[in-house]
Amino acid sequence: MEEGYDLAVRIAQLPSSSLVTRKLATTRLVLCASPKYLRRYGTPAHPAEIANHAVLSYSLLSMGEHWAFEGPAGPVSLKVTPRMLPRLHRYLGWGCRILDLDEPELYVTLNPVPNAYTYGHKSPFIVLTSGLIDLLGDEELSFVIGHELGHIKAGHVLYTVLANNIAAIVAAIGQATFGIGSLLGQGLVVALHDWYRKAELTADRAGLLCVQDLQPCLRVFMKLAGGAGRLWPEMDEREFVRQIRDYQDADESVLNRAYKTLLTVRRTHPFPILRAHELDAWHGTGYRDIVGPRGLLEP
Repeated sequence: MEEGYDLAVRIAQLPSSSLVTRKLATTRLVLCASPKYLRRYGTPAHPAEIANHAVLSYSLLSMGEHWAFEGPAGPVSLKVTPRMLPRLHRYLGWGCRILDLDEPELYVTLNPVPNAYTYGHKSPFIVLTSGLIDLLGDEELSFVIGHELGHIKAGHVLYTVLANNIAAIVAAIGQATFGIGSLLGQGLVVALHDWYRKAELTADRAGLLCVQDLQPCLRVFMKLAGGAGRLWPEMDEREFVRQIRDYQDADESVLNRAYKTLLTVRRTHPFPILRAHELDAWHGTGYRDIVGPRGLLEP
């Protein structure tokens, strides 16, 4: 090693490197408080109550940006507040100011799959997975939160829930009607999925308005397309932009357009590279008209 050591013991998840590693044991992290603090402020009975307490986080750990707990029934989500995960809460506040929204509840849940979603038609709330937070940087997370706020602003939440479940609903109807209902309902499935993909593009525009910088948005799409955090150092943003253009150039062929349609007709989300292309195109047109030279958050 450069420091002159031949062997080191680390308590961490080792990022991608050329080091040869071997797992020795697992560690268990616990949440602690002084007896004096607990006597004064009370002992939380559930992880959700921690949001009402003053907390200190060890920033050198990979989970320093979010706390996830394992309960008897599985992973427990934490509500983001000004005192619990304040950085994420600031991104939420900025997005709500820009989009003129009342602040919804924001949660972080323990799940290695990078994902974010919004539920609740009348009282919407946003959920980010720990896998997404591990994958993305600060500005990229701000874009994702803005994207989810865009779904709320545009009134998408009810229909996105329906679109996510329509295939199962139609299949259940088909079983009850000897397949007739399923056959007739396929048109509804395709139409809702098409609407959902377009709704994602609308929400991407809201995310760009919140972060006010195209590059973090493109990095999100590139990371989602790559799918693995350890591959990120090997990705090139200029090459990704070139591939965006190549993807659209393929539409010159009628056969290629047909292939694309078949590949996406059952998807709820457009491919990341298509989302990147559409947002890049809007950045040079509609975005400039809305933001203007001074931005949306003036001092």
